[in-house]
Amino acid sequence: MSSVSSTEKETNVSSSTPAEKDDGERENLHFVVWKPALIGTTLSVLVVAAVVGNLLICIAVCRDKRLWKKSYFFMVSLAVADLLIGLVVMPFAIYNDMHGHWIFGVSFCNMWIFSDIMCSTASILNLCVLAIDRYIHIRKPFQYDEWVTSARTAGVIATVWVVAILVASAHGAKLHSMKDNGLCLFIINPAFVVVASAISFYLPSIFMVTLYSKLFAHARYHANIIRGSITPDTTSVVRKSYIRQDLKAAFTLAVILGTFLGCWLPFFIAIIIVAYCPTCISPTTSKVVTWCGWLNSCLNPIIYSVFNTEFRAFFHRMLCSWKSVHPDVSDTTNAGPQTGFRPAENNVYPTFSRFTFSTILGSTVSYDRPARLA
Repeated sequence: MSSVSSTEKETNVSSSTPAEKDDGERENLHFVVWKPALIGTTLSVLVVAAVVGNLLICIAVCRDKRLWKKSYFFMVSLAVADLLIGLVVMPFAIYNDMHGHWIFGVSFCNMWIFSDIMCSTASILNLCVLAIDRYIHIRKPFQYDEWVTSARTAGVIATVWVVAILVASAHGAKLHSMKDNGLCLFIINPAFVVVASAISFYLPSIFMVTLYSKLFAHARYHANIIRGSITPDTTSVVRKSYIRQDLKAAFTLAVILGTFLGCWLPFFIAIIIVAYCPTCISPTTSKVVTWCGWLNSCLNPIIYSVFNTEFRAFFHRMLCSWKSVHPDVSDTTNAGPQTGFRPAENNVYPTFSRFTFSTILGSTVSYDRPARLA
């Protein structure tokens, strides 16, 4: 097959006219000119999205006291890690990949690679911490404030960054490889890659999948209890509402895990392959999977804020009034986290609220638990 294709190609080239050759050369030239511009523009958009999105998260928590909660401090830690990736890592990666050489010196090459490993590890570990926080918040709501104290929150955040620094430092002082073309490349040590990948990705991934699977099973358990209480007289509208809640819970979990694994799994598979078979992965593929991992820093602000009702309320107020945050705090829609308990009013018996599992990302979660015991 290959020999036949080669013969046909030679025949076509020899029979082409000079005008056709000129047209083909012009098309190739246009492609050569526009391809780097298109790639550079796309990568620049990702940088802007990472910086703006994560900066808005930090601004929201700093400006709105209603967001001064322990779960949002974990989100700020995540946003800081992703913001540093957008400010320190991605812009220089664009220059290094697009121009094919490094002009910023050996010392900055070391610092750049160190920052990449540290911030990427911190971002992934913060995602794992958020999963733990959501799990405790949903499964143990009455023990949440007792277990997740301010001191422990600060300690966990500090531990995340210390581990990230240790992982980035474990490779040693010589992180770079300045080849003849001046590229700043990461020197891959197989032992380091395996250990660092396990700490930075594989163990947190297993932990996240386990926790979110348990949360989904918990949601299904409550949904089955609710279905068991439905009488034959229940309207189809109510039945469809329960089905929508199940689909929403499944969709939320799919977005969280799908985005995280879809962005980072190709990179951590590729880097282990390259560690033991350097020629098995092409340079282009290496760049693509690396940028897929950094893409997660652009998507995290969307997933962990836009899907969150309290963040959406803040951004809505900010867009409506650029000068000041809306002063009205009496509005029940923006009054803070709703724990899912109905007001007991004058009821003698406990009041129960339906488990809706409306969001896993924020503080708004409803529980099938008593609001007040007589």
